[in-house]
This record gives sequence, structure tokens and C-alpha cells, in this order.
Amino acid sequence: MLDFEDVDRDDGFIRVASREQVAAALTFAREQATGSLLIHCYHGVGRSAAIALAVLADRLGPGSEDEAMNQLLTIRPEATPNLVVVSHADAVLGRGGSLLHAVAGWEARTPEAVRLRAVRRTFVERHPELYARR
Repeated sequence: MLDFEDVDRDDGFIRVASREQVAAALTFAREQATGSLLIHCYHGVGRSAAIALAVLADRLGPGSEDEAMNQLLTIRPEATPNLVVVSHADAVLGRGGSLLHAVAGWEARTPEAVRLRAVRRTFVERHPELYARR
């Protein structure tokens, strides 16, 4: 089980995903490569979507980041992958920014995703007391 909040920036106070947690999730997913894998979080749009994106990118291989994003959106159209997790996954997988670029490209074509991410950010800024601290 991974324990972190769904915020897209590391402000130094709220508990966000660590690189080690993302690496552990990918290791676990690799161990389950022959079976089904259920990835979930409270809302199912940020944290779990980002881990699922990382797993898809890992399974599809380097250069397939846009395809991984497309597959994620086919599975979960309302996904807005957590950017902290995606950044860590990009580093762990050695993608040199390609995974983040795939998310950014999708967001550039999807104004609703940008709006939803902004709504989440505003909520965090207004109610930081609701989030787990480091």
C-alpha cells in the first residue's frame, strides 16, 4: 500500500509520493505481469491513474508514452494523472521527460483536464489542513 496525497506539487509540507514508492509500485506490477492488476485510490483519477500510466508505459516500453496515455484514457477517461507520481515514474523508467511530455500533450488538447487540475490545486491551497503532513 502506498500512502501519499493527491497533490501535483511538492510544497515540502504535504505528504506526496516518493521516488521509492513509485519504484516499489513498478516492481510489484512487474511481479504481476502474467495476471490482472487492480490499481486504485480514493477518487480513482490522480494517484492510481498515475501509477497505472507508469505501469502501462513500463509494459509498452520506451517510446510508447503517448500510447500509454491513450490506453490509460481508454480505461479511465476521467483520469488526470498525479504529476508528482508521473515525474518520479519518468525518472525511474529512464524516460527523460517523455512520460511528463505525454501528459502535458494530452492536457494541451483537453481543457477540461486543465480545469480539473486547477480545481484540485485551489482546494489544496484553501484547505491544507485536510492533507496528511510529512
